[in-house]
Amino acid sequence: MKMPKKGKKYTHLKTGGEYLVMGMALHTETGKEIVIYSAVDGDRIFVRPLEGPAGWNTPTGDSKKRFVHIIKTSVGGKDL
Repeated sequence: MKMPKKGKKYTHLKTGGEYLVMGMALHTETGKEIVIYSAVDGDRIFVRPLEGPAGWNTPTGDSKKRFVHIIKTSVGGKDL
């Protein structure tokens, strides 16, 4: 199971939105891991189970990952 990294940005493949992972939490009743994240261009905070039908790591209906880490590269100190 891939764990999202705190402070890293991810793209939601269905919507194209960019999100920043704020951290992980445990659900108090089920003990399941929860991802806490926010939209890069907004002030809303979201939570999503790590696993399960709507989970962070669960593929969407077309078998693609739901979220993909955004990897920035740079040349000479400038982002590409």
